[in-house]
Amino acid sequence: MIKAITNKLGRFLLPFLVTAATAASADVTRQEVEKSLEKGIDFYSKLDKTKNWNTPGGFTWSYSLDLKQRWGRQDLGEESTRATAQEPATPTVGLAFLDAYKATGNKKYLELAERAGDALILGQLKDGGWNHEIDYTGEVQKTARAEFKEGKIQVPIQYLMQLFQETGNKKYDLSARKGLEFMLNAQFKEGAWPLTFPLTSRKMLPNPNWEAPEGFEFLENNISFNDGGSSTCMETMLIAYQFYK
Repeated sequence: MIKAITNKLGRFLLPFLVTAATAASADVTRQEVEKSLEKGIDFYSKLDKTKNWNTPGGFTWSYSLDLKQRWGRQDLGEESTRATAQEPATPTVGLAFLDAYKATGNKKYLELAERAGDALILGQLKDGGWNHEIDYTGEVQKTARAEFKEGKIQVPIQYLMQLFQETGNKKYDLSARKGLEFMLNAQFKEGAWPLTFPLTSRKMLPNPNWEAPEGFEFLENNISFNDGGSSTCMETMLIAYQFYK
């Protein structure tokens, strides 16, 4: 089994270090914590550009220790043009950068956070949603369908709103608003959201025992709470309400 570095650790590690940097104990000095934070962020800041791939601002889930292989929802191998749009990859690492900037005032961390935001804008689909991939050639974005499961749309929107709040750069606001408009368009009249959008059909199942015809994509055309879909959409709308009121 190949040993790998996973961004799921970074999701908890970097925010922890940021907190520690603002409230270090007597046994660990603030300088020591900031040095550890800087070392961690320096490592993360180099993951998007190595001799094997060049995805500025874009990250994926796991990396081999020799940095020759990457994994998102699939093995990316030495693929040089793709990163991952969903957590715990690009938006989660970006949020760690942003939190580090807020705690330390180091503008380098803000620049890294903006780079992650730019990657998300690049990966945004024409209709305003996101799929799990960011393709730096733009090819995947031409045909991909947006997905609400696992926060693929919701988390990038939440991150871009925070980034706009911190930077005032309107491109992040425009991207977030475009994503929110997509969410409103995708919402069922009943109030919930589907797994993916656009739908292959807006027809709702008449009853749970109805036998779907061949080719009917059951999960994708109906209300879905799978992988936090609808619940995370409601959370995002609440955050947007608080942000824009």
